[in-house]
Amino acid sequence: MKRLNLRKTHVAIGLIILSIMLLLWFSVRKRIVLITPAPTILFEDVQGRFIAELSQDSRRNGYWPVPHEIPSKILAATLAAEDSRYYEHSGVDVRAILRALWQNIAHLQIVSGASTIPMQVARIQHPAERTIFHKITEAITATALVRVYGHNAVIRQYLRIAPYGCQNHGIVYAARKYFAKPVEDLTWAEASLLAALPKLPGRMNLYRFEGWHLATQRAIYVLNRLRKIGKITDAEYDEALSHLPALRPVQKEIRPSICLHAILQIEKKMRAAPAAWKKHDPIIRTSIDLDLQNDISSEAVLAMQELRRDGAGNIAVIVAEKETGNVIGYLGSEDFCDVDAKGGIDYAQVPRSSGSILKPFIYALGMQERGFTAATLLTDIGLPLDGCTGAYAFHNYDDSYLGPILYRNALANSRNIPAIQVLQAVGIDVTCRQFYDLGLIHQRIDPAYYGLGLAIGGLYVKLFDLVQAYGILANDGTPFKLHWYPERVAPPSHHIIPEDIARQISLFLSDPIARLPSFPRMGSLEYPFPVAVKTGTSKGFRDAWCVAYSKKYIVGVWVGHPDNYPMKRRAGADSAAKLVHRIMEKLHPEEMNGLSDNAFPPPRGYIAKRICMLSGKLATDNTQHTAYEWFRPGTEPVLESDVYRTVKIDARTGKPAGDRCPASVVKLKTYVVLDPRFADWAKQSGLELPPVDVIRTAGVPRLRSDPRLAVKEPPNGVRLLRDPETPPEYSTIPLQALVDPPVPQVVWYVDGEPYEVVDYPYSTRWKMLPGRHTFQIKLPYARLASEKARIIVK
Repeated sequence: MKRLNLRKTHVAIGLIILSIMLLLWFSVRKRIVLITPAPTILFEDVQGRFIAELSQDSRRNGYWPVPHEIPSKILAATLAAEDSRYYEHSGVDVRAILRALWQNIAHLQIVSGASTIPMQVARIQHPAERTIFHKITEAITATALVRVYGHNAVIRQYLRIAPYGCQNHGIVYAARKYFAKPVEDLTWAEASLLAALPKLPGRMNLYRFEGWHLATQRAIYVLNRLRKIGKITDAEYDEALSHLPALRPVQKEIRPSICLHAILQIEKKMRAAPAAWKKHDPIIRTSIDLDLQNDISSEAVLAMQELRRDGAGNIAVIVAEKETGNVIGYLGSEDFCDVDAKGGIDYAQVPRSSGSILKPFIYALGMQERGFTAATLLTDIGLPLDGCTGAYAFHNYDDSYLGPILYRNALANSRNIPAIQVLQAVGIDVTCRQFYDLGLIHQRIDPAYYGLGLAIGGLYVKLFDLVQAYGILANDGTPFKLHWYPERVAPPSHHIIPEDIARQISLFLSDPIARLPSFPRMGSLEYPFPVAVKTGTSKGFRDAWCVAYSKKYIVGVWVGHPDNYPMKRRAGADSAAKLVHRIMEKLHPEEMNGLSDNAFPPPRGYIAKRICMLSGKLATDNTQHTAYEWFRPGTEPVLESDVYRTVKIDARTGKPAGDRCPASVVKLKTYVVLDPRFADWAKQSGLELPPVDVIRTAGVPRLRSDPRLAVKEPPNGVRLLRDPETPPEYSTIPLQALVDPPVPQVVWYVDGEPYEVVDYPYSTRWKMLPGRHTFQIKLPYARLASEKARIIVK
């Protein structure tokens, strides 16, 4: 019976031991691996100054790879501090366990744990409560790790993941954070101090006096151990002891407040591709220049002090290198921490109404798709809309018109009406496709959604996307992307905008003469070195834009209000452009003397011709307003300008003198004879109109004898809504006609009845009445009449 009970006891004990072994096996089995956390990515500016760091775990930083050859000082100090017999045991040091057991019994408390480096690796990788079971698990895991990976791999793992205070892990990362140097350059004193930290990382905070004092006492212990085991000489020991009290960690690195929006964009880019973390070195040298960033921030603050009085609420700035696309300056708002101005919003990434800032791309598309040239004559006068839209006419932002205007001048003056003409000629669908290729539109939707307003603010864009699009222009039409740090970019294999057209647009935007009269000389848009610049202002002065590029840099600025409130007539030219100008000056200190080349390169193979600015034809000796324009051979004008016409006038009648007119009353007079479509503009501008007989004899003889009659305004099919707040006597619309060749008078008919006899250029006004109406012009005492224009007034 006793033997039976004893046998049962042995079986029970065996089962218990087996159960414990199985439990230990299942606990250890999955732990026999060296876990490598993703390293913290540290971002520096172009000069190596701290900007930010990015970790997968916001509570722990570091885990930087250890050099292939572990520095001798680091290895010796670590083993002296934690496990001097490391290479003599297989993961568990029995002698250390017995020594710890004796010390704990002698002191009646735990004063030593006897943990080896492999056991610490096991515990750091799988933290758990300090129980006997977990201690045994750590010991078994440690032995297995050494057996599977070897001593060298385990010590490297320890040096990569061990805690070094302030949530910093890994000695390579700790050397960078505390001493701003690589581990290979650490002195004996610095190495001993770092090796001391894993003992009590929570208490040894090197940025506090108590923690620093405790760490230095521990470092002295490490140095004593090093001398005792013969790893350092007496001379090295004395030098390290004298060096230790003088050690101080570098100032704790914090994110520069002026870079917070840039930092968030960099982190967003990195987090979008977590796999890229392992491909990068732990330290990434970004393109941000903190000196320039400070300058930009200071200039933005000064600008906002002035602009805030006129309703501006915030500002955004981007500065990039033209050739590489590297972002060297980025300001998402004036002050990230300004809650009232909603400074936490990155306005460089917020879509806002584009105003006129997209016109260069529309003009480039007109040259590409419709064959427009620098000599194309556009019309800067009232331009009716399709009546189905419910709107009546576009206007320029200054409510003035320049009449006939060359392609270059129309863009440089940022006129709205010519831009609408070009957009109409190109087509909204084609323009939307081009904007998609430029990165200004990110979703393909029905082009009718934007309408003709696409040219003057109908499209909402981000400053970031806008600078990238202008980078395409600046780089002769090749693809261009903004980068936060150096990246390998394949050479451009195609052009989004043809090179010759991109170069012409750059010439248009950099010519201060072409901006006259809308933008006077020596203003915010003119530089003493080549700069292509374009401004934009959205409806109601809610957004002010400016983007400029030189041969080296691209600068973009947005000014507006977070809540989309209008500013007090603050356009892009007198707000955003001023800040761009000051930034460009800082970027080009050597070019400010005005001695550099004052032009961008012309298109390859093009030829220059002197053009009449009022006709787009070749200038003659008596042409008063001329400009030199570049043309691809075969596209240049061939006819000479006939705008300036000298006529013999009978002083008695003011009409052309006949052959029988006495010489004493004949006077020579030079008229500017414009195309009939500009007659109303000339009259409204106060220009002296030539007699109709002079107009009829100007230009190329016509084959037909009857004039062509057409109603220009109101356009056929338009629907008009009367403003109930406007007094009836002021609720009128203009009536304009086109007669080619001109005649002295026409008769306006409204609803089939004679309305008014009007002299050249046939303009008058009609008081709106509700209902359906027809408009027509006829020649006096003749049957010749125009087609009827039908409108609806509600």
